[in-house]
Amino acid sequence: MDLLAARRDPRDGPRALRGRRPKGKALKGGWGSLGGGLATALWPRVPTTDALPVLQLTDRHLHVSYVQRGRRRGELGAVEPGWSVAAGEVAWVRHRTDIDADTFEFGFTDGSWARVQLRSQHAVYFTKCFPQAAPGRPW
Repeated sequence: MDLLAARRDPRDGPRALRGRRPKGKALKGGWGSLGGGLATALWPRVPTTDALPVLQLTDRHLHVSYVQRGRRRGELGAVEPGWSVAAGEVAWVRHRTDIDADTFEFGFTDGSWARVQLRSQHAVYFTKCFPQAAPGRPW
């Protein structure tokens, strides 16, 4: 199983999807689409605790799980399952280096897509597990 922590910065929550947009839209397909599901799972509207959203890829599914931070530095707490979709529903992934080195767009079979920031040195390898779209701006 591959694990990848998604960026969780208060400045880049849902407000980033609605407001400050450096280049183009950050979501296509609406909040009820697969892309909207990924976006809302990575940036919950009301963060209940100091949980870190983590993308997980298994042989069959792409998951978002929430890992609680422990009471001591470097310690992890409970893990709660979140949003999940069959891996085959991910139609493409595009690395948006024109925006930022950590910016990726996940496209889904329903025609939706969402822009996310993956702050990990392994993000490029993680996204290579999915079909790749041509670099640049989405259509």
